Amino acid sequence: MGSGDSSRSCDTSIQELAPTYFPAENLTEYKWPPDDTGEYYMLQEQVSEYLGVTSFKRKYPEMERRDLSHKEKLYLREQNVITETQCTLGLTALRSDEVIDLMIKEYPTKHSEYSVILQEKERQRIAKEYSQMQQQNPQKVEAGKVPEYIKKAAKKAAEFNSNFNRERMEERRAYFDLQTHIIQVPQGRFKVLAPELTRTGPYPVALIPGQFQEFYKRYSPNELRYLPLNTALFEPPLDPDLPALDSEPDSDDAEDGKDDRRKHSSDSSSGNTSDVESQEGGGPRSKTKEKAQGKDSHRHSSSHKGGYKVEDKNN
Repeated sequence: MGSGDSSRSCDTSIQELAPTYFPAENLTEYKWPPDDTGEYYMLQEQVSEYLGVTSFKRKYPEMERRDLSHKEKLYLREQNVITETQCTLGLTALRSDEVIDLMIKEYPTKHSEYSVILQEKERQRIAKEYSQMQQQNPQKVEAGKVPEYIKKAAKKAAEFNSNFNRERMEERRAYFDLQTHIIQVPQGRFKVLAPELTRTGPYPVALIPGQFQEFYKRYSPNELRYLPLNTALFEPPLDPDLPALDSEPDSDDAEDGKDDRRKHSSDSSSGNTSDVESQEGGGPRSKTKEKAQGKDSHRHSSSHKGGYKVEDKNN
């Protein structure tokens, strides 16, 4: 074999190994099911040929895919998307949004080429619909009736605006303005705060823990006695509406009160004994009187000590 024959054989082998060109016009996006509940798909075989990827499933296993049903193949055959031979083969469908995202990230040139084709198809579709509307409505508008049509259109627009404003004020609580991205609320229905209460200062919130901010709660000295919990001076009140109970008196005041009570009880007991001694020899009446006075003094001292009345069991 000569050198010329060897060069021709190399060229033919390179042409066979080179990927075939798949135009962007043949890459079809379809909706299945065709009704309103359907989603848009692309054929994996067409996508792999368009992107030049031989083992598409092995390279992108994370993409969602499914096998085409028989009815779906017949639908694509009627739309001239696949041939009769491809109907007998196993075809795989990919979600169109995932394919578009893949082309944007890894194949930007292919995506720009496909976008031009989509724009051209959309332009053709609009032109076709416009031509159909012209065929269905062949009547032309006379030049003299144009001002009348303008008045009718303005009247309908004014009616729509008035109805919309009435519905907005009477029925709707609020609405979101798409142009300014502000929630519009009718005036007079809600309380409006003073400007100084809503004015934002230089330190509105704390971005990190412990940072200074202007919005914080001030506690009174009485409230601080309940905080913190581990070193609180007052016990928590049972009812928040009721006033808090004061703390118990100091130990020195309590000791002074106890000494006064003891002194008073000792004085009363000494007075009773002196009376009994002066009245000794008075007969049995003096003895009964002494017993009665002893009981009274005992009752008085015990009630003064305990802070509550004690009833006599003998009575």
